[in-house]
Amino acid sequence: MKKIVSSANVLIKAGQSFAIATIVTQKGNTPRHTGAQMLVREDGSIEGTVGGGLLEAETRRRAAEVIATKIPYMLEFELRAKSAAEQGMACGGDVEVWIDYVDAEDPTCRAVYQALEEVLEQKNKAWYGLYLPEIGGDPLPENACRQCLIFADGTVIGSFQGETGLVHKVMGYDVFTISEKSRIFLQAIGNDGRVLIFGAGHVGEKLCPVLSSVGFETIVMDDREEFANDKRFPTADQIRILTSFTEGLFADLGGMSNTYCVIVTRGHLHDKEVLVECLNTDAYYIGMIGSRKKREAVYQALREKEGLLGKTPLPAAIPRSVSALRQTPEEIAISIAGELIAVRAMGHENYQR
Repeated sequence: MKKIVSSANVLIKAGQSFAIATIVTQKGNTPRHTGAQMLVREDGSIEGTVGGGLLEAETRRRAAEVIATKIPYMLEFELRAKSAAEQGMACGGDVEVWIDYVDAEDPTCRAVYQALEEVLEQKNKAWYGLYLPEIGGDPLPENACRQCLIFADGTVIGSFQGETGLVHKVMGYDVFTISEKSRIFLQAIGNDGRVLIFGAGHVGEKLCPVLSSVGFETIVMDDREEFANDKRFPTADQIRILTSFTEGLFADLGGMSNTYCVIVTRGHLHDKEVLVECLNTDAYYIGMIGSRKKREAVYQALREKEGLLGKTPLPAAIPRSVSALRQTPEEIAISIAGELIAVRAMGHENYQR
């Protein structure tokens, strides 16, 4: 989405209107899922994709009509197995693609896309909203901006026409549509979680790009500059060289409620030191790599010397050790990333530390 929004703002600043195609519902096996977007320029060129093949071709054709008429369009597309096979696509399902007209001269559209870019750059949390064809009630004017941005504090950028209290209903959800008086598509964007990777060794090196590719902000921490550097971690959002694993770990990081701590240092002692510091925060997730024997030894030391764990045999905040599976650094990184993705998908209301 970030690249599409950036391209949209370039067009808006140049005074060029365009169409945005968004998959708002999806059933069955389709090339792309709900929330996938494609920008179509006046010259027919595109940014992003809604899946390729027949679906994308029809979307581009309809988008040209939307740009010419300035009237949005809902494309209902059935991709059956036979037609999919003819296009070399192993898919078959139904999608609805909402094709919206974005007027470069509309101040509301300009404000929405500027705010979108800021949210994505700053990794804040917000919900991107689209007004779809009305089910009862008065429809929006055909040339009205049908997009908005909703923030967690209730602030709305754009023209909000939803039902009273809808802002509060969206909190904690990802992508969905509501069909009451209005039909509104909402997608969570911005802050998909921040991961603190403690340790710039082999596992940390393999883990960072995987997490970056699925939307996590990544901060790598180590006390060895020869390991923690841009050459080894080109995708990291930030690299911190520590003086020790007991001081300044969370300096200038702000709140920790949407932060995932992954402890993969080079030794048991450093792992324990970092774990002590993490347990004294309100981090959303804390994970430590290691064998079962190592894990229990660390926990026992914390119970005896630190008094942090009480009599709990295994804190829920610290998942089982993935390294006990005897995987390669690459496989361990995938295992950790998979668990973080699963925890993120549960949402704060459903995941119990």
